[in-house]
This record gives sequence, structure tokens and C-alpha cells, in this order.
Amino acid sequence: MKSPGWRKASASSHSRIFGICIALLFLFFSAAEAQVAKKLQILLPGMTPAPNTGNGYNGSPIDQTSGVPFDVIVNAVDNNWNIVPVNDQVSLTSSDQLAELPLPVNLVNGSTTLSVILNSNGLYSITAHDDSKPSV
Repeated sequence: MKSPGWRKASASSHSRIFGICIALLFLFFSAAEAQVAKKLQILLPGMTPAPNTGNGYNGSPIDQTSGVPFDVIVNAVDNNWNIVPVNDQVSLTSSDQLAELPLPVNLVNGSTTLSVILNSNGLYSITAHDDSKPSV
């Protein structure tokens, strides 16, 4: 005789329930991991974001004229290049010693656009730093 609200469980139903629980835990931890900023991404003119790709972007940087301002996008991203909605403070440095760089700013939902002026001719790098979490 069966009691109301109770069901006889077989070994196969326990296995199925266990498997579903494991799958849900995996999805939970995968989603939580995806929302942790692991690095900063800089996109220069000519580059567009491409999450879940090897390098995280499409295109290549367009040459800029020295002394002329241009915008760079800084994104806080996870290991798969997905933007993570954090509000960390970021700053820029450049290998161009004469570059005009903005003061540190806070990301808004994981992203910000900053204006940069490189004042020397040649190839130079721009690096973003997470001032709130140096490990990023």
C-alpha cells in the first residue's frame, strides 16, 4: 500500500536524481566562474569584442596619428573574454613616454571608453591596470 505523497524509489531513480544534481552543481559553478573578472581587455580602433574566441577580439588595430586623440575600450573579462559587470578602478600606461593618458576611472558594468593621445612616432603599447584588484 502506498502512502499519499510518497513514492517507492528504485536504484535507477536515485542515479538519475544524483546525475541531475551533479549537472546542476556544474552549471552553478560554471556560471559563478564566468562572472569573475580574470583580466582586462583593451580594444583599439579597428578591433571589436569577440567573446568565446581564442584572443577575444576581431580585427586589428588601425594606425593612429601622433598627437591626435583616439578612444580605447577597456573591458573586465572572464577567461572566455565575456565582459564581467564589475566597477573596478582602472588606469592606463603606455610605452610612449610622451603619451597623454586619462586619470584612473571606474569601469561601469565592466567596461569604459577612454581617450588617449600618443605623441611620439613609432609602435607603442598601451596597458590597462586594475587598480582595485591588482591580481586581475
